[in-house]
Amino acid sequence: ASCLGKTTFIRTIISSLVLTHSPDDLHIYILDFGGRALNVFLDLPHVGAIITSEEEERVMRVLRKVNDIIEYRQVLFSEERVNNLETHNHNYPDKKLPAILVVIDNFAEFREYYEDLMGPLISLVREARAYGVHFLITADVVNALTGKLFNLITERYTLKLSDASEYGDIVGRGVPADLSNVPGRGYVRVGNMPLEFQTALSFNPDENDADNLAKLNKMCLRMRDLWNNNWKGEKPSTIETLQLRISLERLMQEVTWPESKRLNILMGIDDRTLEPAFIDIERQGPHVVVLGQPFSGKTTTLQTMIISLAMQYNPDTLGMVLIDYSNKLWKGNEHS
Repeated sequence: ASCLGKTTFIRTIISSLVLTHSPDDLHIYILDFGGRALNVFLDLPHVGAIITSEEEERVMRVLRKVNDIIEYRQVLFSEERVNNLETHNHNYPDKKLPAILVVIDNFAEFREYYEDLMGPLISLVREARAYGVHFLITADVVNALTGKLFNLITERYTLKLSDASEYGDIVGRGVPADLSNVPGRGYVRVGNMPLEFQTALSFNPDENDADNLAKLNKMCLRMRDLWNNNWKGEKPSTIETLQLRISLERLMQEVTWPESKRLNILMGIDDRTLEPAFIDIERQGPHVVVLGQPFSGKTTTLQTMIISLAMQYNPDTLGMVLIDYSNKLWKGNEHS
């Protein structure tokens, strides 16, 4: 039920994990659909992104990122003939990979906004465990989760629920119908019987900081400063979005051009990786067609290709013939 400790439960778990695991060992992605109560963790070096319900593109991208991690580890572990992340890290200590924690707070809102992502999410949860990817989900009622998703999650904790009949579905029989209203009090199944527990607070609360937000924020800032970007492996992704406008001039100043002697065109930014996107004409071509309705950007795309090639290759290397029926493609002179 609401206001009985779910968000505090998450804060305690995250605090416990980051205090016992370095940012090289644990990456965290948070989908905060519960009133932005987890934004306090934004400065943690372990945390790649904290995403809210209205950030549709970032929600899709974080799930895509997790899927890419799983697919990469599937291939890697198969080649190494290992079954899980723990074995990989033990066998290859110089190539350790981090565990991944994906937090979804207030799953009912996730399901309401992103029903079309339920299938991909269930697939991720099904495949995740062996590859060091873990999901932590909160909900007010059991029915907020689909049956398939609920059955995939075997570690279940219940705080006080509005419907006492749901306790049996979560932790089995034996939970009193009048479970205490003490925030953080709940049950977890141990063996075949429910065991009562009390959720710990991250810090002892002060009168002026009952939710410990000030202390949590201080902890996060302190950990960020101590870590000081001393990464041994890959940093957690910040889950950025694709820009609406990208300057080719700026991009060409920042990019490292492929060392290949083949012709390459710098087109912009790749949607999946958010890294510079090249077209290798000889390998991917040799012919290219650009399709789109009027005013969708065909002419701009051709201009980008022409400028990219002209800036990178001299006339002795590349010649161009421009046939422009629209009179919009190029306004140069006869020697251009």
